[in-house]
Amino acid sequence: MTTTSNEVQHRMATTAQLCAVRRDVLAHVGNRWSSLVLTLLADAPRPYSVILKSCAITPRMLTLNLRELERDGLITRVPAAGARARVAYALTDAGRSLCSIIGSLISWSDQHHEHIVDSRDRFAAAV
Repeated sequence: MTTTSNEVQHRMATTAQLCAVRRDVLAHVGNRWSSLVLTLLADAPRPYSVILKSCAITPRMLTLNLRELERDGLITRVPAAGARARVAYALTDAGRSLCSIIGSLISWSDQHHEHIVDSRDRFAAAV
């Protein structure tokens, strides 16, 4: 079975796209603001102003993060309770799934915090 040039190019393009998506998703997990916003929305939809106050983030950074999370289908805008022409942000199914993974990372961090601090102290003393 021979592989044509078009098939090779298609596989390379597909691999590049897959890597780009993986990079973007991991960027959300590694980005302190995205992870914080996702965990804030885990319990209930929240309006922009509540997210802004809870995160201690600049309005510009919050807006950028909300747009990226919405672009990637992790959050969605929903009508805010009791307010006309206002929206709140809520997790999508994909966002809830990612949020549970972030929760597992937080639990791991909590369980290993002391070990990491001790290791850093030993490393600093040795250098």
